Amino acid sequence: MLRIPDASLRQMLTLPYVILVIVTAAVIGMLSYAAGRNAVDTLSNHVLSETVSRISQAVDKHVAGSEAVLETAFPADVPAPVSVADDMEELRTRFWLATSIHRDPNNYAYYGDRHGQFFGIYRFSETEAELRLRTDDKSPRSIYQYARINGELGKPVLEQRVFEPRDRPWYKVGQETSNQTWTAIYIDFKTLQLVSTRARRVNGADGEFEGVVATDLSLQLLNEFLKGLSLTENGFAFIVEPDGNMIATSRGPHIRKGVGDDNTRLNVMQSTDPLIAATYRSVRDLTSNSANVNGPLTSSFKGPDGEIVQTGYYRLQDAAGLDWIIAVAVPRSDFMFQVTRNVKRTVMLAVLASLLIALIGFIVLSLITRDLRRLARVTRSVGDGIMDLSTPSCRKDEIGELARAIDTMQKRLLTDRLTGIPNREAVVRRIEDRIIEHRRRGDSHPFAVLFVDLNG
Repeated sequence: MLRIPDASLRQMLTLPYVILVIVTAAVIGMLSYAAGRNAVDTLSNHVLSETVSRISQAVDKHVAGSEAVLETAFPADVPAPVSVADDMEELRTRFWLATSIHRDPNNYAYYGDRHGQFFGIYRFSETEAELRLRTDDKSPRSIYQYARINGELGKPVLEQRVFEPRDRPWYKVGQETSNQTWTAIYIDFKTLQLVSTRARRVNGADGEFEGVVATDLSLQLLNEFLKGLSLTENGFAFIVEPDGNMIATSRGPHIRKGVGDDNTRLNVMQSTDPLIAATYRSVRDLTSNSANVNGPLTSSFKGPDGEIVQTGYYRLQDAAGLDWIIAVAVPRSDFMFQVTRNVKRTVMLAVLASLLIALIGFIVLSLITRDLRRLARVTRSVGDGIMDLSTPSCRKDEIGELARAIDTMQKRLLTDRLTGIPNREAVVRRIEDRIIEHRRRGDSHPFAVLFVDLNG
C-alpha cells in the first residue's frame, strides 16, 4: 500500500488529485500532439505538393509559348534572308506577331546571322515596341522606338557597347542543331539579369546554316513570382539547375553583384543560408536519376540544426533540353506551431486546474480538519482520564456521527450503567478538579468530602 511518510491529511487528500490532473493532462497533451503531428504531416505534404505545382505551372507559362514564338518569327520552311535590311518589312511583321503570342513573358524575339547581322523586336506593351538592328559585323546596334505593327520608326539611337551576336550563348547553341533548344542560363547583355533563351537554327535558301532565331525567357519574373508566394515564416522555395546554379529563389540573392556590369551566377552551395544548401543536397539526391514522372513528390530530412525539414520537389524536363529542379522547404515546426501551442495551452490549463484543486482542497480540508483536531483533542483527553470535555457538533455527516459517538462514550465512562448516576470515577475526577480549583484560587475556606454508606 502506498504511504506518504509524515504526510498530513490535507496532503494525502489533495496531492493524489493534483497528480491525477497533471498526468491526465500530460497524456491528453501527448495524444493530441501525436494526432496533430500525423494530421499536420499529411496536410503539409499536400500543401508542399500544391506549392510546387503552382511554381511548375508558372514555369510552364513562361516556357510553353516560346516554341510558338520561334515558329511564328521564322517558320520552318522560310529561308533566312541574305540581308536583314532588305527583308525589314517582312521581319517586322512576323516578329511583331511572334511577340504578341505570349507578350508576358515572351516579349522579345530576335535573329542573328553568320555575317554578324542582327534583327530583334522587344515589346514594351500592346502598342509600343523597340526595334534593335545591326546590318554589318562591326557597328553597335541601332535602337528604334515605334508604335503598332506598321508604325513609323523613330530616330535611331546607337548602343554604347558593341553587341556581337555570334559570341552570344544562344547563337552558339542554336547553330548546332536544327531542333529547338534551350541555352544555358546566362546574364543578359542589357538587363544584367539571368536569362534563358530558346533558339533554333535557320538555314538559307541553299539549305546551309545561315543564322539563329531566338526568344528570351527572363528569369527575373520567376524570382518575383517566388518572392510573392505565401509561405511560412521560415519556409522558402527555389529553382536550380542540377549542378546547383541558382535560377530563382524566394529568399536571398540568386546573382552575385559585381563591379559595374560584372555580375556572376550564384551556386546554391555558396549560399550563406545553410538550410538552403542542405535542402538542395537532399533534393539533388532524390532527383538524381530522372524527372518526376507522376508530378511533385514530398520528403523530409534533418536540417543543420537537427530540426526536421519537410520538402516538396519536382524535376522539370522537356524535349528542348530544359532541366530544372523546383523545391519548396518548410521546417516542420512551422507547420506544428499551432499544435505545439495547443499542447502548451493544455499544460497551462493543467497547472491552473492543479492550483485550483489545491486551493479548493485547502479550504474544504481546513473546515474538516478543524473539527477533526477538536475530536482528536477530546479523545486524547479521554485517554488521559479527562472525561468532561464536550464534543458539540452540528454536522450531519460522518464527522458529526463520530463527535456524537465520542460524547456518548464519555457519558458512559462516567455513569453507572445500573443506576444511571455518576460512578466512582466521576466522583474522583470531581474531587480532583475541586482540589485543583481550590489551589489555583488560593481559597482559604476548606471543603469536605462526605462518604455515606447507604446500606448501613
